[in-house]
Amino acid sequence: ALVNAKNNDSLHILHAKIEAESLNFKEAYAEISEVLKHNTTSFDAYFLRGIIRAKLGNIEGAVYDFTKSLKLNANSSKAYYNRGLAHAYLDEFKVAIKDFSKAIDIDSTYTNAWFQRGYWKELTGDLQGSLTDLTKASKLNPNDKEIYISFAITNYKLHQKEQACAL
Repeated sequence: ALVNAKNNDSLHILHAKIEAESLNFKEAYAEISEVLKHNTTSFDAYFLRGIIRAKLGNIEGAVYDFTKSLKLNANSSKAYYNRGLAHAYLDEFKVAIKDFSKAIDIDSTYTNAWFQRGYWKELTGDLQGSLTDLTKASKLNPNDKEIYISFAITNYKLHQKEQACAL
């Protein structure tokens, strides 16, 4: 019976992923909630429900689910990253920066975490920290124009107009 329950959970999670990828977030939420009714130890279910809740605009619920997923797997850079995005959306920038830092500690090649941390550092006034992070992000993904735009804005704010325009 336990094997069937796990297989059934896997099918529900897969179906929820398919629904979410099809932008059917309410159906995806219902599907993943079925798993969590009886299985409160599924990292994948909490993580996916966090993504779905964020897409549905329930940011506080997303933070809750990402936190639950991190209690089940504290080494998930993606869970820290996504929780960081949710905190940023809630204007909790310092908490978001801490989560992006944890994601980077786990995976130092996580370009989006470097970019987001740099972006939010710039918005909170840590311009030198922002440049450091955006430089790392640009080295990891030299073709990402968004990184260079943020890099130029930060250089401009630091009155480094030549570096801002050189990009």
